[in-house]
Amino acid sequence: MISFGQKGAPLDYVRQEKMLGHSHAITMSSRAARPNAAKAFLDYFYGDESLRAMAKFGEFVTRKGIHPPLADADKIQVVPMDEPDAATMAEKRKEYRKLFQ
Repeated sequence: MISFGQKGAPLDYVRQEKMLGHSHAITMSSRAARPNAAKAFLDYFYGDESLRAMAKFGEFVTRKGIHPPLADADKIQVVPMDEPDAATMAEKRKEYRKLFQ
């Protein structure tokens, strides 16, 4: 959206007061071949420079004060989504199959 919009395409986002979102996490294996390299990558990935780069391409990141280049992006409240466990997902799958099949 953002890259095409910056090139002049007639595209835009629908702005809402609240928006569902979920965070993505990366972790380091307890058996990492190069634990210091893994720690350095984690530090970089969660650092301001990396998060600003992600926001530049339209991502809403979890760091306060870093927003995508959209008008009023700082005013959108991101509401964390619930992340159901496997048992809850299986239960919901059964429920939805009854409704939609």
